[in-house]
This record gives sequence, C-alpha cells and structure tokens, in this order.
Amino acid sequence: MPLTKIQSLGITDGTIVNADINASAAITSTKLSGVANTPAFFVYPTTGQTATHNTTNKITFGTESYDTNSAFASSTFTVPSGGAGKYYIYASVYTEAAANATLETSNIFIYINNVAKFRNTNDFRTNQIRGFTTTVSSSFNLAVADYVEIYHYYYSSALANGTYGSGDTGGTYFGGFKIIE
Repeated sequence: MPLTKIQSLGITDGTIVNADINASAAITSTKLSGVANTPAFFVYPTTGQTATHNTTNKITFGTESYDTNSAFASSTFTVPSGGAGKYYIYASVYTEAAANATLETSNIFIYINNVAKFRNTNDFRTNQIRGFTTTVSSSFNLAVADYVEIYHYYYSSALANGTYGSGDTGGTYFGGFKIIE
C-alpha cells in the first residue's frame, strides 16, 4: 500500500519522541517521559591522600560534583530505595610515585558490599615517569542498599609511600549512573 499522507508534528521543547506511522498514514507520537540515567554521582578527593606502600587503601572522596539522589556519603555510593537495576561504575586514581622508585604497581578495585568485584592493574617504570593514572570501569546489577567503594593497592620498589591526586583536576575520581533499561 503506497504512503499517501504524512502529518508533521513539531518538537518544540527538545523532548525525545517516539513516532510511528499508523494505518491511515498519519504520524502518531508519544513523548518518552521520565527517562533519566539516575541515580548518578561524580566525586573527587578534596585533599591529597597517602598511597601507602604494599597496602590496599580505601580512597577518600570528599567533594561531590553532583549526586542526584543523595546516595553518596563517606566515600561510598549506596543504591537508594527504588534505585535497583544495572549501573555503570567508573573510577580513576592518579598516583604520584615515591622518590627513587624504579617500578610502581597500581591496582584499582571496585568493591561492592565490601568484596572486590572488578580490578585493573598498571605497572610503571618510574625512572621514566613520576605520576601515573590507573582507571577501571564496569557494569553491575545492583540491589537496593548495595554499596560501592573504590580501593587502590600501591607497590613501590623504593618501599616508600606515594600520594593520590586531589581536586577536580587531580586525576582521581569516582562516578556512576543507573543504566536506562
């Protein structure tokens, strides 16, 4: 059957719409309302933190860039009531290497309910570079009250401590959002 008539519907408010052509060849539309990747958060450390040699450290995040559901507190994201579902979680840790080290190891972990669930590892020859960044990201199915934290293991061949970057340009951050299903 040939298409004989198309009706035009204007979008005036920037809203995403779903459009279908019905049996009489008229376009029908329905606004997709309530679509948002929330809860969502993004945080970073307010001050520097010691990267203790040969130790797994919980990273302290003191500044919230945003936290749509007030679900982030004390360096922990907790899935709020009504927020169960799939989440994309990501983090980065910038580490300033210890002086006189020739090799540094950086492991960053996503912990869920106090259990390491995902990790990324980087080894760096620090005689060539003093600071380095390790990132991690993955998706998880989270239930209400599940909590997510970021931990970091640091090893220095100098057997000395390093430091983590801080501030909104310090390279250390933690964020996540619920994936629209």
